[in-house]
Amino acid sequence: MKLDCVLLCVDLIHEQLMKLDCVLLCVDLIQEQLMELDCVLLGVDLIQDQLMELDFLLLCVDLIQEQLMELDCVLLGVDLIQEQLMDPDCVLLCVDLIQEQLMELDCVLLGVDLIREQLMELDCVLLCVDLIQEQLMELDCVLLCVDLIQEQLMELDCVLLCVDLIQEQLMELDCVLLCVDLIQEQLMELDCVLLCVDLIQEQLMELDCVLPLQSLLKTPSAEWRESAVTLLSALTSHTPNKAVLVSEGLLEEVGQLLLRPTCSSVIITHSCSIITGLSGCSEGQQAVTEARCSSGLLGALLSPSLTDDTLIHLTSCLKNLMTQHPLKSELSVMITSEHVSRLVKLSGRSQNPQLSYNGAAVISRLEVTGDQEIHSRPPLLPPAMC
Repeated sequence: MKLDCVLLCVDLIHEQLMKLDCVLLCVDLIQEQLMELDCVLLGVDLIQDQLMELDFLLLCVDLIQEQLMELDCVLLGVDLIQEQLMDPDCVLLCVDLIQEQLMELDCVLLGVDLIREQLMELDCVLLCVDLIQEQLMELDCVLLCVDLIQEQLMELDCVLLCVDLIQEQLMELDCVLLCVDLIQEQLMELDCVLLCVDLIQEQLMELDCVLPLQSLLKTPSAEWRESAVTLLSALTSHTPNKAVLVSEGLLEEVGQLLLRPTCSSVIITHSCSIITGLSGCSEGQQAVTEARCSSGLLGALLSPSLTDDTLIHLTSCLKNLMTQHPLKSELSVMITSEHVSRLVKLSGRSQNPQLSYNGAAVISRLEVTGDQEIHSRPPLLPPAMC
């Protein structure tokens, strides 16, 4: 689905790039229009100058109209002159006036020519004004296009950002798919390993290996004892083997092994695993009681040389036994103040939360009878382990 989104985004990017080419073309046109607009603005300045000259021309037109009215008077005087041709003095006087009026008329005609030229220039100015208005309308369209271009550029930035994120996610997806393939291969290998383990355990049980291994638990060699208890612990983890191991008396041998004065951490750890695994069935609970496994566990609890890992296995085993009613009653009777003091110290190890929790859990499940009194108050369970 992410790949479909990527392809869709790529198509959108292509469309945006085509739009961007159009936008760049519009930008070039805008630059040309702006250059033309500069020329137009220069023309506007010239128009303003010419309008000022036009005001002057209109003033001249008013003067010309006054002169024309005087010319009418002159023509009227000409008529009078024609009537007074018989009077030479009046004729000469009128001729002088006519000459003056003609000179003024020449000035008027010259002004008329100038006015015509100015009117022609005014037509050009008005034409320029129309062009300016059209250019301004085009400029509004250009500015609108610029706004649209800016919006599209912002959208393009968002699209490019999405493309970068998609590329990062695709790289992460490739890593995830690679990890999934590796996990699938490892799961297949693990299934094969578990199948082989089951087959090996079944074959060992068919070969009646329990009795020889129990015999090795009694040998004076510590290495042999550790190897035997390790293999027996592995056999205990397979559910079909539990009933056979209980019936073969494995818990009795483990209980005797824990009561030995020299008991290594390896033996204690795997013995706890055996007791925890076999105590889950009904026959196993009775066998744990009869084999004195509880005495061996409590004796190992007082050993000062145990590591934290071994103590975690030991206290986890005791905590598990305290959840089963017959074994809980037995342990509550067997635990002394020395054991309680040891558990209290273990529960106070804040640097090891699991060990602290196990110690406090064992103390909290003790059954205190009228003949027993525990003076040490167990600390609160660590919040992370509750």
